Amino acid sequence: MRAMGETEREHYDAVLEREGWVEAATRAAYRAQIKSSGLRPWQAPLFEVADEVDEAGGYGRTAEEVALKRRVLELGLSLFEPDPRAAIAAAEAKRRDVA
Repeated sequence: MRAMGETEREHYDAVLEREGWVEAATRAAYRAQIKSSGLRPWQAPLFEVADEVDEAGGYGRTAEEVALKRRVLELGLSLFEPDPRAAIAAAEAKRRDVA
């Protein structure tokens, strides 16, 4: 994912130079997932979701969040997809076309 504007590009380039590729990519994915999924402050981006549901809920531990993470992994997609739901839809469509 590349930044949308000049300021954002400069920001991620600075993070890349200062903190490395992994940090820059993680921050970009975090921003993209929040935007594409409309995440609220109490909802986790996909790469921060737990492996198991906590019945009490909590950040990244709800049934919906864990189910989404499991589906992404089942389809062989990355937890860092900028738009996880769109990536799932595309992967499922591709599977139907192949079948």
